[in-house]
Amino acid sequence: MVTEQLSPRTRTRRSALTTVPPRGSAGVRDLLAEHGVGGPGGTDLLLALLPDDPAEVAEQALIENTGDGSVVGFCSFSRLDTEAGAVQVDVHVDQDTAPVGMTFEATMAVVDHAFNRWGVQRVAIWSAGERADQLATRPGVLAEAREMPEGVRSTGVPGARLFVITRDRWERYGTRFLEWLVRPPADR
Repeated sequence: MVTEQLSPRTRTRRSALTTVPPRGSAGVRDLLAEHGVGGPGGTDLLLALLPDDPAEVAEQALIENTGDGSVVGFCSFSRLDTEAGAVQVDVHVDQDTAPVGMTFEATMAVVDHAFNRWGVQRVAIWSAGERADQLATRPGVLAEAREMPEGVRSTGVPGARLFVITRDRWERYGTRFLEWLVRPPADR
């Protein structure tokens, strides 16, 4: 299924991002169903966050398991504001079909792509449940936002939290870890 690779580090040892034509929330629901991607609760949050209008989407991609080529998730880059230097990323990986840790690995590639693709200074990412708890433990990379950005509606998903990743923190901490994730095992 590999189509266009987005940027140099969108492929880690276990995951790869491949572009798809932009879709609104209803189209994404159909795309996920077509690939058998689900998972408890995760799609609810993803679909609540996505714009209804594909014109508000800057880019979207499927997340593939490089081990077997299966589609295990989806990501979206929306609400791009080049003047404010910000973009929202939304990531969903099916926990029932993806290897342990792939959600975090794919999220690292998605965030890196957002900074490289648009030169933004802030990446906003919503999360809930265990994933939000994991993100909250990485204060060197992520800072939890205290306010919802303008134009983002309430998710309606219990426990959903918004995190903001700043370029300076990403360059200081995130890129080092991502470099480790993209290196072949023999080079570590």
